[in-house]
Amino acid sequence: MFKKYFSLFYIQILKDEFLLFDANTEVSLNITGNFSGQRTAVANFTIAEKLLSQALKELMSKKSSRFLAPSPIIIMHPKYLCEGGLSQVEERVLKELAFSSGAMKVYIWEGADLTAKQLLNGIYK
Repeated sequence: MFKKYFSLFYIQILKDEFLLFDANTEVSLNITGNFSGQRTAVANFTIAEKLLSQALKELMSKKSSRFLAPSPIIIMHPKYLCEGGLSQVEERVLKELAFSSGAMKVYIWEGADLTAKQLLNGIYK
Protein backbone atom coordinates (compact mmCIF):
# COMPACT_ATOMS: atom_id res chain seq x y z
CA MET A 1 0.00 0.00 0.00
CA PHE A 2 2.71 2.44 1.05
CA LYS A 3 4.70 1.68 -2.05
CA LYS A 4 1.83 2.32 -4.39
CA TYR A 5 0.68 5.75 -3.24
CA PHE A 6 3.51 7.60 -1.51
CA SER A 7 7.09 8.48 -2.31
CA LEU A 8 9.40 7.59 0.55
CA PHE A 9 12.75 9.36 0.58
CA TYR A 10 15.64 8.59 2.92
CA ILE A 11 18.09 11.48 3.19
CA GLN A 12 21.47 11.20 4.87
CA ILE A 13 23.04 14.51 5.86
CA LEU A 14 26.83 14.67 5.72
CA LYS A 15 29.23 17.62 5.70
CA ASP A 16 28.03 19.78 2.80
CA GLU A 17 26.31 16.79 1.17
CA PHE A 18 22.87 15.19 0.96
CA LEU A 19 22.58 11.52 -0.02
CA LEU A 20 19.02 10.90 -1.21
CA PHE A 21 17.49 7.47 -1.69
CA ASP A 22 14.05 6.65 -3.06
CA ALA A 23 12.95 3.56 -1.13
CA ASN A 24 10.33 2.63 -3.73
CA THR A 25 12.50 2.72 -6.84
CA GLU A 26 15.91 2.29 -5.11
CA VAL A 27 17.27 5.24 -7.10
CA SER A 28 19.83 7.36 -5.28
CA LEU A 29 21.24 10.83 -5.80
CA ASN A 30 24.08 12.79 -4.17
CA ILE A 31 24.06 16.56 -4.07
CA THR A 32 26.69 18.83 -2.58
CA GLY A 33 26.85 22.47 -1.60
CA ASN A 34 28.37 24.75 1.00
CA PHE A 35 25.72 24.59 3.77
CA SER A 36 27.53 22.98 6.75
CA GLY A 37 29.44 24.77 9.48
CA GLN A 38 32.00 23.82 12.10
CA ARG A 39 29.34 23.28 14.78
CA THR A 40 26.29 22.12 12.87
CA ALA A 41 25.44 20.08 9.78
CA VAL A 42 23.09 22.78 8.44
CA ALA A 43 24.57 26.20 9.09
CA ASN A 44 23.14 27.89 5.98
CA PHE A 45 19.45 27.00 5.78
CA THR A 46 18.82 28.87 2.52
CA ILE A 47 21.47 26.99 0.55
CA ALA A 48 20.49 23.64 2.10
CA GLU A 49 16.81 24.25 1.30
CA LYS A 50 17.52 25.08 -2.35
CA LEU A 51 19.78 22.06 -2.79
CA LEU A 52 17.33 19.66 -1.15
CA SER A 53 14.36 21.02 -3.12
CA GLN A 54 16.30 20.70 -6.37
CA ALA A 55 17.39 17.13 -5.54
CA LEU A 56 13.87 16.03 -4.59
CA LYS A 57 12.44 17.47 -7.80
CA GLU A 58 15.08 15.59 -9.77
CA LEU A 59 14.32 12.31 -7.97
CA MET A 60 10.58 12.75 -8.40
CA SER A 61 11.02 13.45 -12.11
CA LYS A 62 12.77 10.07 -12.49
CA LYS A 63 9.61 8.30 -11.37
CA SER A 64 7.05 7.10 -13.83
CA SER A 65 4.80 9.99 -14.76
CA ARG A 66 2.43 10.36 -11.86
CA PHE A 67 0.43 13.50 -12.37
CA LEU A 68 -0.28 15.29 -9.09
CA ALA A 69 1.66 12.78 -6.99
CA PRO A 70 1.21 13.24 -3.24
CA SER A 71 3.92 14.96 -1.23
CA PRO A 72 6.64 12.55 -0.10
CA ILE A 73 7.40 11.13 3.30
CA ILE A 74 10.98 12.00 4.22
CA ILE A 75 13.31 10.34 6.72
CA MET A 76 16.20 12.67 7.64
CA HIS A 77 19.31 10.87 8.91
CA PRO A 78 22.02 13.24 10.20
CA LYS A 79 25.48 11.67 10.06
CA TYR A 80 27.68 14.73 10.61
CA LEU A 81 28.27 16.41 13.98
CA CYS A 82 25.57 14.40 15.73
CA GLU A 83 27.61 12.56 18.36
CA GLY A 84 25.68 12.55 21.62
CA GLY A 85 22.36 13.16 19.86
CA LEU A 86 20.70 16.15 18.31
CA SER A 87 19.55 19.25 20.10
CA GLN A 88 15.95 20.40 19.81
CA VAL A 89 17.10 23.18 17.49
CA GLU A 90 18.96 20.76 15.18
CA GLU A 91 15.91 18.49 14.97
CA ARG A 92 13.72 21.47 14.14
CA VAL A 93 16.10 22.63 11.41
CA LEU A 94 16.00 19.19 9.76
CA LYS A 95 12.20 19.02 9.96
CA GLU A 96 11.75 22.54 8.60
CA LEU A 97 14.20 21.79 5.81
CA ALA A 98 12.21 18.72 4.72
CA PHE A 99 8.80 20.42 5.06
CA SER A 100 9.94 23.47 3.10
CA SER A 101 11.13 21.09 0.35
CA GLY A 102 7.64 19.63 0.02
CA ALA A 103 7.42 16.79 2.53
CA MET A 104 4.05 15.58 3.77
CA LYS A 105 5.54 13.89 6.84
CA VAL A 106 9.07 14.02 8.29
CA TYR A 107 10.89 11.60 10.57
CA ILE A 108 14.33 12.07 12.13
CA TRP A 109 16.39 8.86 12.31
CA GLU A 110 19.43 8.51 14.55
CA GLY A 111 20.91 5.06 14.19
CA ALA A 112 22.41 2.65 11.69
CA ASP A 113 21.82 3.16 7.98
CA LEU A 114 18.44 1.88 6.79
CA THR A 115 17.83 -0.48 3.87
CA ALA A 116 14.99 -0.14 1.36
CA LYS A 117 13.20 -3.05 3.05
CA GLN A 118 13.49 -1.45 6.50
CA LEU A 119 12.22 1.85 5.11
CA LEU A 120 9.21 0.25 3.44
CA ASN A 121 8.45 -1.67 6.65
CA GLY A 122 8.39 1.61 8.60
CA ILE A 123 11.17 0.82 11.09
CA TYR A 124 11.97 4.55 11.36
CA LYS A 125 8.70 5.37 13.14
